[in-house]
Amino acid sequence: MLTKKENFDRKVHDMIEAHGDCNEWAVEVKGRIAFVHDLRAADAEYHIDCHARFANQAFTKESHQVKRGRPQKDSAREAFEKLCEQLESESENDMYTLSELHDMMQKLQKQQQGAVVEEDKASYDQDDDDDEYAVYGKKYLKSLLINKYGSNIHIVSANGREDVVGFTHFCDYLLRTKYNEDRQLIGGTEAEKLVKQAADVILAEIREQPYNKEFYPTATDVNCDGSAILPPLLQLLLKSTIRSPLKQGAIGQAIVQATRPNGCLMPIPFGVGVELAQCGANDVHMKLARLGYCLSVDEIARYKQSIMQPSTDRW
Repeated sequence: MLTKKENFDRKVHDMIEAHGDCNEWAVEVKGRIAFVHDLRAADAEYHIDCHARFANQAFTKESHQVKRGRPQKDSAREAFEKLCEQLESESENDMYTLSELHDMMQKLQKQQQGAVVEEDKASYDQDDDDDEYAVYGKKYLKSLLINKYGSNIHIVSANGREDVVGFTHFCDYLLRTKYNEDRQLIGGTEAEKLVKQAADVILAEIREQPYNKEFYPTATDVNCDGSAILPPLLQLLLKSTIRSPLKQGAIGQAIVQATRPNGCLMPIPFGVGVELAQCGANDVHMKLARLGYCLSVDEIARYKQSIMQPSTDRW
């Protein structure tokens, strides 16, 4: 008469033989216990659910496996990727609070789902997994940003204050990572990929330029070499495609102003806007401003108001 131990061992071997040598799961289990003469003495463990499934020949190894770890939110992951794309290609500001980035990600996720974006910030901060528009929480978002950008991102934390996120050396980041990623993309010619990569690097360099908005450009700034204040890579592109130095500076400054409309005041678009305002050509001014050749009517109006204010210098 078989003992309880021997009966258990025999049942396991019988189940392995019933599956056959072609069953990957059975071969794996057989390999684990082949050199064990006493499963109980070896402290062998098994789950009741796994034992029941293994005993049923209709189940395979893949059919019983359960994914481990925290379930992934596909919509939240896509919203995070969209946020990164916007930070790398569209954003002109260098500094954000963590709450601002979280709100941006929430809006992107809602737009992706085709929902109406609400302006109530209280709803953005909800971290409910059952919420249709749930995204990653701020702490997890912070860790994802650090993992993705490494030394190209700086997060400053202070007690009682919002975490401030800053980006730096994006050209280096694009050259190290984006170039290799784009080379692996399927679709598009090599020329198209090369142009896209060059555009990403030039855009990153424009974002890193330290332009000052505290003072409006002077007449000297407008009349000086327009290419001198342009990023080096943008200068190289313009010199390779345009012969006239004057047009290089004018077109280059228009590109920078269009890329960073709220982050700089380019002298030539500013000077064109002032000249049009003095001529009274308001309709032409608005059309040229929409086309990106000069600053807006509102910006020129603010400039006029600033020069009409009395001096308040103090000794």
